[in-house]
Amino acid sequence: MATVSLRGLTKRYGTAAAVAGVDLSIAEGEMVALVGPSGCGKTTVLRMIAGLIEPDAGQVLIGGTDVTHAPAHKRNLGLVFQSYALFPHLSVFENVAFGLRRRRVPEAEIRRRVPQALALVRLEGFESRFPRQLSGGQQQRVALARAVVTEPRVLLLDEPLSNLDASLRDAMRVELRRLQQSLGITTVFVTHDQEEALTLSDRVAVMRAGRIEQVGAPQEVYERPANAFVAGFVGRTNLVDASVEGADGALLRLSGPGGVPLRARGAAPPGTRVRLALRHEKIRLGDAPPTGAANVHTAEVALAAFAGAQWHYVLRLPGGLELQAEAPSDAAHPQGAQVTVWWTAEDMILLPAEAAPDA
Repeated sequence: MATVSLRGLTKRYGTAAAVAGVDLSIAEGEMVALVGPSGCGKTTVLRMIAGLIEPDAGQVLIGGTDVTHAPAHKRNLGLVFQSYALFPHLSVFENVAFGLRRRRVPEAEIRRRVPQALALVRLEGFESRFPRQLSGGQQQRVALARAVVTEPRVLLLDEPLSNLDASLRDAMRVELRRLQQSLGITTVFVTHDQEEALTLSDRVAVMRAGRIEQVGAPQEVYERPANAFVAGFVGRTNLVDASVEGADGALLRLSGPGGVPLRARGAAPPGTRVRLALRHEKIRLGDAPPTGAANVHTAEVALAAFAGAQWHYVLRLPGGLELQAEAPSDAAHPQGAQVTVWWTAEDMILLPAEAAPDA
């Protein structure tokens, strides 16, 4: 295991900065997700850690040692790519043994370590098969075994689950997290899937336009987003623009689109334009709201879509404000119905002033 420290990491292509001054420290044994939209710089950061791309500025330290200009093969890292990059002409055993053979590890040691690595990913007995004889999930596990068999200091994963179908991807999330925890290996993985990032990681680093917008534990990033971008990217969120009309103690009185009255906890002077985030699952439908509920409205179900364990709704409030909501599948409301909807003042996240839209 080793720490990873990025200091002012920068990479430019022409005049465009793919990565612009990234600072990030990762503890031993920690699993950190780099998440963000396509083109945000997350894969470029991973490749600079791996030594596949040299930064224009900044440092990469692994275990406290500056490896910024060290070649990839001298960093002792395990890499798993989106495509898995298995050798089709080699058996599973030889695919996993490849890195050991390049390091001139004695044959007896190879014969010991390869079965151990395959056992870690639950592929005992697959040694003689070839990649074409494996499912997508099995190929992904071979790639993981090949990455960990060399006992790397850090494991780097570049969209490792994106080629799998939805049900297999869910299963492999569990497998990947189990493997990482059993090895206790420091892991950095890149994904555009925010659910994957929340599920797998100890901390999430949300990136946009080459910079890190927020770093924190999954629950922290989800419940206390740093700005409107993070709130909108991580989880399913309604972003609502409103004006502050006044305050009753710690409770703000706000006017939303169409003049719909809203209540949120926070502090802002009257007349201030703010942006609020309201998670889909925080909106309750049809239940009797508790006494003193801060936000209670009658809404029209503009759209109802069944999604298995839950229904997805588009709700139209008086004044035209539309909100998306999710509710359990046993609480169905037909399209066109009038329903009572409510949420608490705490459910409305008051975002920082800089996240509000330009006037």
